[in-house]
Amino acid sequence: MASYLNKAYLINKKNKNMLIAKALLKYTPQKFNCIILEYIDNSKNKNKLTDRETYYLTLLKPYYNILKYGKNSLGFKHSEQTKLFLSNLKKNTKLSDSTKNLISESLKGENNPFFNKKHTELSKQKMRDTKLTNKLYIYNINKELLYIAPSIKSFSKEIRANAQSINNYLNKNKLFRGLIYFSNINNNNIPIINNNSTSQYKNLIQSIIQNIKIKKPIYIFNSNFEFLKEYNGIMEAEKDLNVRHEIIKLHALNKKLLKINSNKNNLNYIFVSYKKFNNN
Repeated sequence: MASYLNKAYLINKKNKNMLIAKALLKYTPQKFNCIILEYIDNSKNKNKLTDRETYYLTLLKPYYNILKYGKNSLGFKHSEQTKLFLSNLKKNTKLSDSTKNLISESLKGENNPFFNKKHTELSKQKMRDTKLTNKLYIYNINKELLYIAPSIKSFSKEIRANAQSINNYLNKNKLFRGLIYFSNINNNNIPIINNNSTSQYKNLIQSIIQNIKIKKPIYIFNSNFEFLKEYNGIMEAEKDLNVRHEIIKLHALNKKLLKINSNKNNLNYIFVSYKKFNNN
C-alpha cells in the first residue's frame, strides 16, 4: 500500500507499465478504496493465506491484478535466486479442493486463455518432438515388458524405423512388425531385458529389423482355435488361401469363422485374426 501511494514508485520505469500504476497515476489514489475482505490466522496453517488469496483472485477476477494465484507473479521477470525461492515456495504450497474446483470452473469456456485459439504448425511440431524424447516401453505379443528405451528417437534408429511411425503405433496400440507393442506407461512391470549390451537385446533388435516388411501380420487358426499359420500380411494370406483380402480383413475385424475351399489339413472353416492369442 505504501508503494502504491508513492508517486516516485509509480513513475519508476520498472513499475510504470503495470495496470495498477497506470490507473493510480491517471485517476489519483483518491478514486480508490482499500477494503479488507477477510482476516486470516496463518499461524496454524501456513498455506491458508495463499489459499484464501487464490480464492478471492479467482472469484472476483480483479481487473488491475495480473496475478492468477496466491504467491504467484506472472508477468514479471525475476533473478535466478528469486526464481529458485518462488519455485521452492510453490512446491510447499497446497490449495484446498474447494479452491482447486473454483479455479477449474473459472477457466472454462471463454475464461480459458486458449479459448477459440489453435496451435500453430510450429507448436504442433514442438509437441510431437517432445513426445519422441519420452521413454518408450516395449512389450511383446503377450504384453510382457521386454525393454525400456530412453526415447522413441533413439529406439527408432536402432530398429531402422521412422520415429513418427513408432509414435503412431504407440497411440493406436497396434502391433508393430508382428512382434511388439509400444507404450508410454509402465504398470510397475520389470523389463525382461535390462540393458542394450546383452545378447537378448541384440536378438530382439535383429528380429525387429528382419521383420521390416511386415506391416500387419495375419494369424490363422482352425475351427477349434488352434494356431496353424502366420502370414506377413493380408496379401500373402490372400495368395495362399485363395480368398480375397477384403473377405479376410472383414472376418478378422468381426472375429468370425471364414469358410474356405481347401483340402489342406481337411479344413472347411478357419479363424483369422490380427492377434496371436494361442502360442501352441
